[in-house]
Amino acid sequence: MIQAIISFAIFIVGLISFIKVEKKAQDPIISLDLFTNKTYVVVNLIAALISGFLMGVEVYIPMWMQGVLGKSAALGGIVLAPMSVIWMFGSFAGGKAMRKWSAKKAIFISMLPILVGAIFLSLAQMDTAYGIFYIFSAILGIGFGMTMTILTVLAQTSVDSHHTGVATSFFTLSRTIGQTIMISVFGLVLNASMNQGLAEKKELGVTKDMMNKLINPHTVKELPTALVGDLREILYNNLHQVYLVGIVLVVLSFVLNYFQKEEPLS
Repeated sequence: MIQAIISFAIFIVGLISFIKVEKKAQDPIISLDLFTNKTYVVVNLIAALISGFLMGVEVYIPMWMQGVLGKSAALGGIVLAPMSVIWMFGSFAGGKAMRKWSAKKAIFISMLPILVGAIFLSLAQMDTAYGIFYIFSAILGIGFGMTMTILTVLAQTSVDSHHTGVATSFFTLSRTIGQTIMISVFGLVLNASMNQGLAEKKELGVTKDMMNKLINPHTVKELPTALVGDLREILYNNLHQVYLVGIVLVVLSFVLNYFQKEEPLS
């Protein structure tokens, strides 16, 4: 915790120093004028939140497949294949949405599949069939493909043409920052929930080392058969906490989009 606080303090000091230098620079790396553009700021915030949720999907769905459903690493990873493939079609749909609707409406509609996927992940039960995850992986692919395409175009078109390059680069940085921050937050949530779950079942003798073995398909056989069910229940509850946070991210994205202007994308 102390290291996290120190790191955050260093980040704040560095950010303040960077802003001061950029204000005085004749040719700044990032023009601060970009952040007086409300649309551009909102687009970057939404991109950061949605990208953060994307990390939760890519990291923790395979963990669910392996730890809760007992699938192999290959099957745990391939469940994300529909999302990757359908993402491309979602991008095409995003292009059509930009010609048909305003920015605000297009973003709202594009995020609906993401919200559906987030709700499914937060409500799915331990015995939810493996094949169902393929369906929602595809649904998420549509949402992510549409949303990221629309946000990227809006980030580029909402600024002056001579700022397009910098605006696009910072938009990519916003996505990366969102992923970095949220994977850390998800990790904290998972660990806190795991500690609570282990404490509640401490009379069974379950440990963190056992949880690590549960997630690894090569070491799960080393666990006592009688404890596997309890360990999977703990992991299942942990992942539910992660995806509840995911829902918050998606809902916040809808709230931010509410403040968008009703302006055409094309």
